[in-house]
Amino acid sequence: MKYGPRVGEDFPLYAVVNTEKANYLRECVRSVVAITVLGVAVVALLVATTVWAFGGGTSALGTVWNYAALPLGLVIGHYFSPRHSKHDQGDEA
Repeated sequence: MKYGPRVGEDFPLYAVVNTEKANYLRECVRSVVAITVLGVAVVALLVATTVWAFGGGTSALGTVWNYAALPLGLVIGHYFSPRHSKHDQGDEA
C-alpha cells in the first residue's frame, strides 16, 4: 500500500485523553439540556403564576404544573440523588 495511514509516532493517539474529552463533552451536553429544561419549566411556571395572581383562574397554573412537574422531578432527582453525589466525589458507587 503506497499511502498508508499516518498514525503512530507521527500522530500519537492517546485513548485516555480522547475518553476524557468525550466524557467532558457528554457532561456539558447533559448540563445544557438540563439547564434548558429547568429554565423553560421555571419561566412557564412564573408566567402561569403571574396570570393567576392578577385575576386569572388556576387552570393555567395547574396545566403548566402538570407538564412541568415530570421534567423538573427527573432533572432534580438526577442531579441531587445520593448516587450522583458519590460520583462527583470520586467514590465508586
